[in-house]
Amino acid sequence: MSAPGALACDIAIAGGGLAGSLITLALHRLRPDLDVRLIEGETRLGGNHIWSFFDSDIADTHRWLVDPLIVHRWQGYDVRFPAHARTLDATYNSIESERLDAVVRATLAPASIMQGRCVDLTPNSITLDTQQRVSARHVIDARGPADLSLLDLGWQKFMGQKLRIKGGQCVVCDLRCQPMQGIGGRLQILCERGKFGLRPSLQGIAGLCGHS
Repeated sequence: MSAPGALACDIAIAGGGLAGSLITLALHRLRPDLDVRLIEGETRLGGNHIWSFFDSDIADTHRWLVDPLIVHRWQGYDVRFPAHARTLDATYNSIESERLDAVVRATLAPASIMQGRCVDLTPNSITLDTQQRVSARHVIDARGPADLSLLDLGWQKFMGQKLRIKGGQCVVCDLRCQPMQGIGGRLQILCERGKFGLRPSLQGIAGLCGHS
């Protein structure tokens, strides 16, 4: 039973990043009878990210969920090492945050997307920083990892920048021009530098393409 004055729904999803948005899109398609609310603290869903994947990463039966989100697709890509290079006949795809935000907003009713920071979660409710309370039969916390201080982790960190170019072949990994690696194609390229470390700080990889 919902609390007095609370907005009631079937499923409330905290966090409008990639995971929360995909869950919402899937529920909208597979269970349109449910009242689902997606709650995000920022003005744009998905933040400021680029997610890439190979066709083989996602089964054909599940591609309906991600295909509308793809903004770049390359048939074939290069990998380059100091002494060897190879072109692989496989499809590489990229999704951008701006596209994710547009697709989710075009698919859902405006009332299904709520802006506000979640300050308290229970299995059946979410309280926002505006003091609004959402009661739900189920709550999904898709805000990402919280306190990781008790875990002994290693980090794979990336920093990238999009550049506009005249064209070219998609390159997934190029170790002949370290510290740069990129994915690219017609009109724009993502230059990206990666590093492994024991801390999540980006120190040491920020000096890429003008970052400091």
